[in-house]
Parts: sequence; structure tokens; C-alpha cells
Amino acid sequence: MARKIPIRNLYYLLCYAWDVLEERDDTLVSKLDGLSHVELLAKVLTISAQRLWRRGLDRGYQTVAEDVRSPRGRLDVPQMVARRLQDRGLAACRFDELSHDVLHNQIIASTARRLVTLPDLDDKIRDGLISLSRTLGEISTIQIRTATFAQLQLHGRLGRYRLPIHVCELIHAQLVVDETTGELHFRDYVEDDKRMARLFEAFVRNFYGRELPGWSVKRDAIQWELKAITPGAAQYLPHMFTDISLRGAGRTVIIDTKFYVEAFVARFDADKLRSGHLYQMTAYLRNIASRGGSDATAAGVLLYPEVRPIPMLQYEYGPHRLTAAGIDLTQDWRAIHERLLDLVATA
Repeated sequence: MARKIPIRNLYYLLCYAWDVLEERDDTLVSKLDGLSHVELLAKVLTISAQRLWRRGLDRGYQTVAEDVRSPRGRLDVPQMVARRLQDRGLAACRFDELSHDVLHNQIIASTARRLVTLPDLDDKIRDGLISLSRTLGEISTIQIRTATFAQLQLHGRLGRYRLPIHVCELIHAQLVVDETTGELHFRDYVEDDKRMARLFEAFVRNFYGRELPGWSVKRDAIQWELKAITPGAAQYLPHMFTDISLRGAGRTVIIDTKFYVEAFVARFDADKLRSGHLYQMTAYLRNIASRGGSDATAAGVLLYPEVRPIPMLQYEYGPHRLTAAGIDLTQDWRAIHERLLDLVATA
């Protein structure tokens, strides 16, 4: 985006988006100025992983195959026969052993070792990654794929792994190998509009989930107010989901986040709201109204990150109020906090 998000604000945005606000390190914020976006991730990974180490890394049972003189676990008879181990007084055994060398620790160690090879990394950041890699010396290096992260269930005792694993997942998505030189490079995720759109939406949703106690905050499925006349016609209707639906204090507020470089389009040298965004929001409001209750008078908010100042625009749509507004992600975080709360209060 034309106006760069300060690195400290990006840190808070990621903590909200990943719903790991309790893991944030406020003392870290003062040390972030001057870091690149990948250096921010590397520093957060190093600090959060070292914290895990001090608290005690998680362990899991791993199957170990070993030739032993005193049998334990399960005997591998085919191996014993094929290798004639009994002639040497040995037994091929398989047994489960508690180990730190489990997938979630392997992801962290492997990511740190890949990051070390990036060119143009700050020396202190690189040294921190090298130190982390040594700390996790007993952990295997694995080849990480996108599907690797789907194997993890970060609940219960593994909840404390959410921050470093989310960092690793974002790093993995943005690391690419130059086919000409073979060097590893990092694609800046802030310049990736699709990824930032998802992060922006998750940030706003989780912000309200934490900062509006007593309110329900979720992504809502809305049924079309269309009655199918021809047999089977209903199955061709597209799904309709809100980005964020807020319900509380007798009100319903639907927020649609739009991570666009420009909120407006030029029409005959005049700024106009994007018609597609208005059609989408009015469809939400019209179709959700049939539920009754606070949904009958639901308010709608189109929320954009500000590249340039955006006036707050409010309209009436039948019993609904529709607001188009911006949030300046370059300002002080406390101002961002107040702005988001004010948007709901005035919607």
C-alpha cells in the first residue's frame, strides 16, 4: 500500500489476526523500529520459541527401531531373521519413546534454519536465529509444505504454540527460491493484497471479539429471500457470508472489510464508492432483515484501510444505516483502537 503500516502496528495487527494477543510482548514494540517485515517475523519467532524452551518444549511419543540385547516393546521378527540378529545376541525391537522431536517443534526449528540463509538479514536477527537453531539442536529439520500445518491441532497444552506456528506458516507461504540463482528470497506479505485482505478481516473480527465484551462476533451465513419455483433451483443459489456480524446491546452491525489500495473509483473526475461493494452490503441487509429482532434494523459498515483520508459516509437504506469509512493503520495504535470502537458506536 502507498502508505506503509508502521512495523509496531503490523505486530499488533498480526497478534489480533492470529488471536494470540495474550502472547504479545509489549517490551518488544520499542525494539521494532527499522526492522523489515521478514525481520519482524524472525524476531517474533526467536523470542516466542525461546520462551517455549524456557517453559519446557512439548514432547510426544515417537516410534524407535533399535537392536538391543534386552528386548523391549515389540519384536520385529522378520528383521531378526533377515539379519540373523539372534546369532549376535540381539533383538530388533520397536518401542515408543517420549521425545521433543515432534512436528510442532520440527516446524519451528526448520523455519529458523531456513531463515538464517536469507541474504540482507540484520546481523543481530541472524545471530538470534542461529542461537535458536542451536538451542533446538536435538530437533530434526524437515521439509515443510503447506499441508504440514493442517496436521497440527493447537488446542489445550499446544495453545502456547499458536504464535510461533502462525509466524512459521506466514514465513513458509512467502519464502521462494530463485530458479536462476537458487537463493532463498522472502516475498513481502504486506504487498500481497490477497493475504493482507485475509489478515485485515481476521484482525477486525478478533479485535471486536476481544474488545466488545458481551457481544457475539462471528462470520454469518445469510439465507437468500428467494423462493425456488423450478425444482432444484435452490441449489444454484450462491452462498452468502458476512465478513463480520456483531450482535449486542440490542443491535446488529454487519462489517465488510475491503483491503483496497483505493476505496473510491474515479467517475468523470469525481470519487465514487465502488458499486459492487454497495450491492453486496445492501444484499446482506435486505436478506438478513427477515430474521427479525435486531437483524430487522441491522446496520452495515464498509471498512477500508486508508491510503488517503476517507470521509465517513452514512446513508439510510430503509430501516438500515449504511456507513462507508476508513481506518488509518499508520496512526498511533491507541487511535486505531478508539476508531474501531467508535465505528460500532456510531453505525
